[in-house]
Amino acid sequence: MSFGFFSAHHVFFRYPGQTGWALNDITVSLDRGCAAVIEGPAACGKTTLIRTLTGHLHPHHGGVSSRCYPGKLPPQAFGVMPQTVILAPELSTLENTIMPFVALNRQIQERDIRFCNQLLQALGLGPHRHAKAGELSHQQQNILMFVRAFVHRPALVMLDQPFSGMDESLHGVMMRLILEFCRSGMTIVMTLRKGEGDTLNLVDPLFCRYDMDHGHLEPRITESSTRSVA
Repeated sequence: MSFGFFSAHHVFFRYPGQTGWALNDITVSLDRGCAAVIEGPAACGKTTLIRTLTGHLHPHHGGVSSRCYPGKLPPQAFGVMPQTVILAPELSTLENTIMPFVALNRQIQERDIRFCNQLLQALGLGPHRHAKAGELSHQQQNILMFVRAFVHRPALVMLDQPFSGMDESLHGVMMRLILEFCRSGMTIVMTLRKGEGDTLNLVDPLFCRYDMDHGHLEPRITESSTRSVA
C-alpha cells in the first residue's frame, strides 16, 4: 500500500474502562486536494476519529502521517471545526475569526483580513463581523466556526458534522466553498450523520465517501471513488 499526502495506518483506539475499540483498524489515505467524507450513525466513532487525526487522542496502535510533516503533525497544519462551539463571546465575529493567526503567533496581513471578510460575506455573516460573538445566534456561531477552520489556509482541515444546526439554504454555499478549498490544494476530512451525504452534492471525484459504524471504516464504492486507498 502506498500512502498519500495524509494517511492513517491501522489505527486502534479504546477509551479507558471500555472493552471494545472506539476505532478498530482504521486505514485511509488521501491525496492532496481530496476530501474524505465519513458518514455514520451517532456514537459510531466519527468524532473520536477526528480527534485522533488531529492528535488530541493518541491511538493504542497505528498512527497518522503526512508527506509534508514527518513525525507529529504541528498545530499549523490543521484547521478544525469541532461539534462544540468554542468562541470568545466578548470578542467580535472578525476577532474570533482570526484567532488561528493569534494562536500560531502569525502576523495578520491585509490579505488575511480580506479573505476572512469574503468568507463571512459568502455565508451571510458580513453584516455581523463587528458584533460580539456571544450575541450571535447558534447558527451564526456555527458559521463562524466553519469560517475559522479555513482562514489560515491550512494544509489539512477537519470538519466534524459541519452541517448540523445549519439551514438547508446554506448547504449549497458551504459545499461550494469546500470544493473550492479542495481544488486549491487543501485536504479535508468531513464527518456527516448517516444519510446526510445523500442530500449533498458529493458527485465530484475529489470526494471520497466512507461509511463508519462501531469503529469500522469502509470505503463506499461509487463511480468517483478512485482517489483513496483503504
